[in-house]
Amino acid sequence: MHGCHRSQRNLLLITFFMFILGSFSKLDLARAAEMPTFEAHDLVVQMPYGADHVYAEIARGTPGKGTFVFVNGLVYDLKRWDPLSQELLNLGYTVIRFALIGQPESLRLGPQDQDPKFFSTGLALSDFDLELNRVLQEFGADKTKIQLVGLSYGASVAVDFALHNADQVANLILIAPLVVPLETYQPVGRSLRFWLDSVRSWEDGPCDLYGAINPLLCLQRDYWYNSFYDYFYQNYLSERIAKIPDGISESVFKRAVFYMVRAARNFDLKLLAPSLNNVHFILAENEETPLLADQREAYSLVPQAEQKSLTVIKGASHAIPDSNPSECAQALSDIAQ
Repeated sequence: MHGCHRSQRNLLLITFFMFILGSFSKLDLARAAEMPTFEAHDLVVQMPYGADHVYAEIARGTPGKGTFVFVNGLVYDLKRWDPLSQELLNLGYTVIRFALIGQPESLRLGPQDQDPKFFSTGLALSDFDLELNRVLQEFGADKTKIQLVGLSYGASVAVDFALHNADQVANLILIAPLVVPLETYQPVGRSLRFWLDSVRSWEDGPCDLYGAINPLLCLQRDYWYNSFYDYFYQNYLSERIAKIPDGISESVFKRAVFYMVRAARNFDLKLLAPSLNNVHFILAENEETPLLADQREAYSLVPQAEQKSLTVIKGASHAIPDSNPSECAQALSDIAQ
């Protein structure tokens, strides 16, 4: 008799726990169904060197809530934005992410049996402006102001876009931004850049001094500067790039990174800061000391009326979306509101 009651009690307990587990499963499924997912797009962009492919994706939030557009770091994989993206999606924001031409997701869209077209022409920051404009048009985000977020190297792209498309940018948000090319912080890179600047000065000096009198002196500028830059920096960077993304040959990826670095070789955030509007900096407490000092100085050079916020995230390293996604999301949400 007691055994019978025990069996009935056990059956009731099992049924109860199955009900609870089923309820949690249904709740999890409901939450998953409510959570926005990213739509992947293969976009064709008309560049100065011809048509090219760009990978972009969007997760749509609450209409009217606001749109964040992420501009990648130099070797930053789109999936590394996932934790930060999820935090913002939970808050109802729309998130747009895309791979710069020269980054893995976009490189994979082109023919794999031939070099990318830009290998023969090079890249410029203005090319990335065209790319970003195309991404915004695709997702209908060109009709409203966006929250433009540039991470590290992506700050050079975000700043250049904001300077030429100020009416499209609600806030310019720079996370651990590039201030000047990173090689200038290293002794070898600094010496190489100093030497190259000397070559440029020697080569272009006659045009700068007498070009108005004799235009023939200005028919070709920076020939030797570009030649030496290409030769030395391809080797300099090739030795420093260790991780190669899946599905891309080592030589193609390393050359693509070189052309992206080359596109921002004259970028100087300190010089451009006085021309920027609605500027926010999010910095990492554990950033390398010289870079952090330059980031703070660049922010100080933004006109006071346009200095909207400077946030230093405690314990964060350079790749803030990786190390501190929750704190970063809170800072971004505060800015958007």
